[in-house]
Amino acid sequence: MALEFLNNVYYGNTVLQYLTSILIIIGALVAGKLLYLIFKNVIRTLTKKTETQFDDLLVDITEQPAIILLAIAGYYYGYKRLTLPINIEVFLNEITGMMVILVGAWFFYKLFDSLIQHYLIPYTEKTNSDLDDHLVPLLKTLLKVIIFLFALIMILQRFGYDVTTLVAGLGIGGLALAFAAQDMLKNLFGGVAILTDKPFKLKDTIRIDNREGEVVEIGLRSTRIKTIEGTELIVPNGKATDTILENITSVNRRRVLFSLGVVYNTSNAKLEKAVEIVKQILKENLEVIEDNYKVTFDNFGAYSLDIRVAYNVRDAKRAIDSKHKIN
Repeated sequence: MALEFLNNVYYGNTVLQYLTSILIIIGALVAGKLLYLIFKNVIRTLTKKTETQFDDLLVDITEQPAIILLAIAGYYYGYKRLTLPINIEVFLNEITGMMVILVGAWFFYKLFDSLIQHYLIPYTEKTNSDLDDHLVPLLKTLLKVIIFLFALIMILQRFGYDVTTLVAGLGIGGLALAFAAQDMLKNLFGGVAILTDKPFKLKDTIRIDNREGEVVEIGLRSTRIKTIEGTELIVPNGKATDTILENITSVNRRRVLFSLGVVYNTSNAKLEKAVEIVKQILKENLEVIEDNYKVTFDNFGAYSLDIRVAYNVRDAKRAIDSKHKIN
């Protein structure tokens, strides 16, 4: 009687076929659990004994995708034991293909992410350049987007969508997006230009648009400067690469120019005396300024006779203190 029951047909399949299909799926799940235990207790034990790190990395990358692929294989061979309507079988085949594509995309993302994490990042930490430290996070995000797009296109292709039209649409959309985001791209490329060409670096004192301060952060979109007034100036990188910029730290000195005015009825002797007084002050402060200073009667101003004073501060970072002392 049990044999008769197993041979009963429901929806085109016998009870035995249904049970066989279920057992195959359960068997695949059990095999997945066994594979997990083998990875954990056998393979990882062996890889820990080796000197190289690559085999441990390979195990981390392949363990979970391999277990999931085994479960997908059990699901596939399980329903293949059944006689199903064509439309249902095609749909299940597409679902299986989609799961395989997603697991493959996951595997490749884990692979590239692990290579970046364990090999590229330690390498960039040894270099003197700041460029690689800024580009590595961007590279990780870019890889994630590329792998996701490839997986999405492959899945849509399996479900019968016209991938050629989709790719063409993405190209047109990309152009429109690039046009709309041209300022953002300009700042991005400006950031790369700053990191490669190095017109300035962190902690440099620069002057831009008549504003002066210390560079505290160089990002891919903007540069942050702490001004001498104590405020924070945020400069888009596109602007920083398009305008005239003065790196004061690069020469480690500061040029100071200013004028002293005396009234028009000042005698020639007193004017000469004023010039000598200023020269004497500069001479007495050679520990903070260079000795190539200039003090000259320069101009007939609208309301005064102007004496021009020019000198170089030795330490650009102490320019304000030096000017205070001289003044």
